[in-house]
Amino acid sequence: MLKEYLGDPIKTNQVLINPPAWRHSLDVPSSPSKLYRSGDLVRYLPDGTIRFIGRKDTMVKLNGQRLEVGEVESAIRKSRGEAGSNTDNVAVDLVDLNASGPRLVAFLKYPDENLSEAKLSTLISQIRSHLISTLPGYMVPRIYIPLATFPHNSNGKLDRAKLKQHVRNLPTSELFRYTESGSSEQVLTEIPPHDTAAIQVSEILVDILRGPEANGEQEKHPLKGKNATLENLGLDSLRTVSLARSINGFYGLNIPIKTFRRVGLTVRDIAELVRSPDQAVAQFEQHAKGAADILHDIKKLDKELAQVQPSQQNRLQKGTRSQAAKRQVVFLTGATGFLGSQILRQLLTLETVSKAIALVRARDADAGFQRIVAAGTTARWWSPKLASRIEVWPGDLAKPQLGLSPDQWARLEGTGIQDSEAVTAIIHNGAVVNWASSYERLRATNVISTVQILKLALEGTGPLQHFTYVSGGEMHFSEIEMVTEANNSSRLLSASGYSQSKFASDVLVHRSMIRAPLGRRINMVKPGSIIGTATEGISSTDDFIWRLAAGVCEARAFVDGEQDAVIRLAGADYVAQRIIHACLNLGSASEALEMAEGISVGDFWRVVSEGTGLVLRAMDPDDWLRVVNTNVSRQGPSHPLWPVMEFVEQRKGRLGDAGARIAEGHHGKETREEVLQALRKSVDYLCNLRFLQGEAALNSERKDVFRRSAVNGVNGKVLAPTSM
Repeated sequence: MLKEYLGDPIKTNQVLINPPAWRHSLDVPSSPSKLYRSGDLVRYLPDGTIRFIGRKDTMVKLNGQRLEVGEVESAIRKSRGEAGSNTDNVAVDLVDLNASGPRLVAFLKYPDENLSEAKLSTLISQIRSHLISTLPGYMVPRIYIPLATFPHNSNGKLDRAKLKQHVRNLPTSELFRYTESGSSEQVLTEIPPHDTAAIQVSEILVDILRGPEANGEQEKHPLKGKNATLENLGLDSLRTVSLARSINGFYGLNIPIKTFRRVGLTVRDIAELVRSPDQAVAQFEQHAKGAADILHDIKKLDKELAQVQPSQQNRLQKGTRSQAAKRQVVFLTGATGFLGSQILRQLLTLETVSKAIALVRARDADAGFQRIVAAGTTARWWSPKLASRIEVWPGDLAKPQLGLSPDQWARLEGTGIQDSEAVTAIIHNGAVVNWASSYERLRATNVISTVQILKLALEGTGPLQHFTYVSGGEMHFSEIEMVTEANNSSRLLSASGYSQSKFASDVLVHRSMIRAPLGRRINMVKPGSIIGTATEGISSTDDFIWRLAAGVCEARAFVDGEQDAVIRLAGADYVAQRIIHACLNLGSASEALEMAEGISVGDFWRVVSEGTGLVLRAMDPDDWLRVVNTNVSRQGPSHPLWPVMEFVEQRKGRLGDAGARIAEGHHGKETREEVLQALRKSVDYLCNLRFLQGEAALNSERKDVFRRSAVNGVNGKVLAPTSM
């Protein structure tokens, strides 16, 4: 087994390792010998058996999103009618292309060497059509390479390194032949010599793709002078922000970053923006879903919910009291997220909860369980003793019936099963938090999933008693009537796609409260900014509030004039407690709870100053922005504020909500102390990481850092100044 490592000390040291520290906790004989790192991912069960989960070398991270390539390979085989067949017919891997960064590539065994352009285009279209309907967008490959045979190594295993090298060796024009966009002639046309603006844009784009390490390279880049389509280049959020800032800086413009994310945007389209920015931006925004269309969508979905009739066999009308005495079975979405992990943690401590069922997007229950363990371990609360009280359901919020099996959906409905197995409460905390995405792309996950759960709550066929929806986004509950009844679409139009999707769900849940059948309670909770817990202080370094704090610490200054404004925030443990109370407290009524806990902005910066030992002074907003912009431009994409500068500039560095008020009285003082304790712990935690001192790299692979890239897979999509 070790023959291939002979004479290669580097490879040998990678696979032959000293026993890790956790091995001493296992009831196995100790040995001074080294261990062979096989790359298999397994789960060690309480009875001593080991269950195989998958391969570590098939887990990849694309634009901050972790994915299992085996899941993509399985979906492609199904699309080709090869489910369960020879696995060597399909391979998927992440390939770092020098011209355009990392790309997800699918390799298809196709013996026909004379594959025509038309036939290839049809093949790719059919596969992509199936994948788009079954997988999240980031798991759908952009490049499909047909090969007569696949390479294998000396052990007979698929040689993925050779597959990757094959792609890297392809000319760019040939590579684009295998994209979903069709032939290379369509996607890589030459820019006419007279279009000097487009040629300049092309050169700027090439510099972004090359990166700073390629400074001084004289070799011509294959995309230089080509009218490439941006989405085909696999630009992540950081590179998109870099492109927007470079274009705006070079031409002295202020084109919104969201314009650069438009589907189908080409180099020559950007050149048109440069020539006439006002006219071009207005033209491009016509392609975006307007606020009026979103309001129409809300109206249509609300009509659909209004037509749901409570079941005539609603057992709750005669059994509510007996149900109240039973222990709860709680179904939780978003359990691997920063807040969701704390909700799960507290559910597992309650005597009134017999089981917590967690919906996790994973290929199977074992992989989902590992994501639960990873989140709990990072948050420092996980214990193997809790495993027996958790049931993991693999699923996907974007799919019909949440991607669950018929039996699992029946347990949500409470049909055809014993009451002890049926779900009695639902906490819908899951959502895609992506500040860069549009309403259309987030609709299935963030809106339609809520509609599906609301229908369960409104039909009233089983023991389900409570449904609590966790809101988010920058819009307040108080704006629901103003926007929907007064048809004030300007506020909605200015919001991000994420906030639009959460607002749509807010409206639908709010209107469903009064429709809930007898014995059912529907409510929603909207937190403010969520920081670390008061005990551990574990915080997400991707959150806007901490990115801004890192920028303030670097500048040694915060924005003057808002010291008395309120910032609504609370520890993740406190927020989780309020959500669970709203859901399971039998005495509470249906309500829309907008959490008002918080402190003044002045107090926030005082705690940061004390925790870091830095003297932070108040600075004029315009002067502060100039200093921060200089810092961000000097450091580039690795600066914490780089991906969120659009929001920083919109808010002029402000953190508070001028319209918010802190709760008064004895309870208000107690809550304020809880917030301050959580804030101090969070600052201590981030100082230990050296994050607030600017020494923590954004792409750090540290295992003790709770980040959307490391735990629930949303990086490069940074949480904007919203409440979730």
